[in-house]
Amino acid sequence: NISQKELKTKLNKVYEDGIYFVGLSNHVGYILIKNKELYFLHSSYYDNKVMIEKAATSPCFQSDIYVFAEITTNRKLIQKWIQNTTIPIHH
Repeated sequence: NISQKELKTKLNKVYEDGIYFVGLSNHVGYILIKNKELYFLHSSYYDNKVMIEKAATSPCFQSDIYVFAEITTNRKLIQKWIQNTTIPIHH
């Protein structure tokens, strides 16, 4: 397991400000990185509503695994999204 402090440090070394998809061991949502702070955007099963909260203090952000995917920093994805171009999915 990685501490929230270690995760924040690691993410800020790898990623720039933006929105990222995050898969957790029991939940999914988005991470907003803004000015080195991490915010978790998700539909909370804990509070039964949509939330944006600091990731470090979110009970729903606790996980054994964190898998991130770029959204707003992925220029090709954003361009296709804006142009309403089909994005092929390979499986």
